[in-house]
Amino acid sequence: MTMSELINQIESIQFEIRFSVLSGFKSVLSAMEIDETVGSLIQSLDGNAANQRTILERIQALIPDYKSGYMHPHDITVTAYLFALDKANGIETLNDVVDKIAELSEFWWARKLAQQLQQTEMQQNE
Repeated sequence: MTMSELINQIESIQFEIRFSVLSGFKSVLSAMEIDETVGSLIQSLDGNAANQRTILERIQALIPDYKSGYMHPHDITVTAYLFALDKANGIETLNDVVDKIAELSEFWWARKLAQQLQQTEMQQNE
């Protein structure tokens, strides 16, 4: 699958619906772990700086698209992107984005993942 096809699938309403029914953070992460589309994205990102930049740009484009006080409409998508970048060891390019996501209460799962990534990085730097 091409990067464009992966992005289209992950940003689709069908992808959003599959993950929106999950009620716990661990469930979301477990589902991401076994999802074929997310797995394909991880493979496409692993060791590929250009693809990592593409996903970073997608995250940056999606972050401002929300109404204050409401759940972010791209929460699942951004969660999948963060998850894939982390698994593909591309997360070090995301520090500023992770910090911004961690502060936005409109994100639900993405904020929890961003906070977890921040905590992991702090522990590694100790």
